[in-house]
Order: sequence, then structure tokens, then C-alpha cells
Amino acid sequence: MKIFKENKFKAKDIINVDKKTIKSIPLSKYLFYYKDGTLIKTKDKPAVYFVQNGELKLVPSIKIFKKNKFKVKDIIKVSPEIIKKYKKSKNPLI
Repeated sequence: MKIFKENKFKAKDIINVDKKTIKSIPLSKYLFYYKDGTLIKTKDKPAVYFVQNGELKLVPSIKIFKKNKFKVKDIIKVSPEIIKKYKKSKNPLI
């Protein structure tokens, strides 16, 4: 339950599937990918990323953070391994 809450997952997004379906999904490929619009960062670094089209866009400054009307409470802290799973966009968020 702790991981569920930390990642801000919602009960309404849970889909019941049978064991055969679960076994057919390559979980290592999809595990811990966040939906577009999610803000993530590691616990030990200040960089905040915006998930967009399966990539991470750096939020380059507080000014851009505020311009996009983001809230600190919406940032999800993740392990560095999760950040490494994403391709980082060459273009920062504007």
C-alpha cells in the first residue's frame, strides 16, 4: 500500500485481469513507467522531470515550474534506476 500511495496510483485505474494475461505481460519493460504529465525526481538530486510521450523533459527552472502551474506536492520521488529507464528529451520543458 505504501508504494501505491507514494506513486499516487488511483484505485479507479486498477483493472482486474486473469493470471494468463499477467504472465503474458513483460513487466520488466513496463514496470514503473509513469503516465504523461507526471513530475518525477530522484531523492538525492534536485532535477525535476516532466513525463511526456514516454520521455523525460527536464524542468529547467523554478520560473518554468511556476509557469506550468506545477505544485511541489505533485512531484513523485523515485529511485535513480527508474529515471534511467526513460529516454531523456533533448529539449527541456518550456
